[in-house]
Amino acid sequence: MVEFAFVLPIFLVLVFGTLDLGRAVFLQSQLTLTVQEATRKARVMAGSACSAAPIQQRVTARPGLGAATVACSPGGTLSSGSSTTMTATLPFQMAAAGLFPGIAAMTLSATARVEVE
Repeated sequence: MVEFAFVLPIFLVLVFGTLDLGRAVFLQSQLTLTVQEATRKARVMAGSACSAAPIQQRVTARPGLGAATVACSPGGTLSSGSSTTMTATLPFQMAAAGLFPGIAAMTLSATARVEVE
């Protein structure tokens, strides 16, 4: 029984750490995919404004990305031959941080750049 008391905390750290890592990888993948989709959509939008608002709605509609923020540069009207860059960031707090106060929050980010047609 004493051995179990020594091994249990280590086992729980490994289990919860693995779950947190999997969640971080999933959210990073979702964030990257959404930013890539947004830049592809911007690629065919010559003559329209590069606005973060519709992209923000698209990004936050994805599971787990409700707190993400989006930036579009350069702002203003997109012209054919120009390029645009979309950047999204998402604060990520590990669930195991409650067990270990030394674990800091991370920020996940994704950037994609495309030439406008």
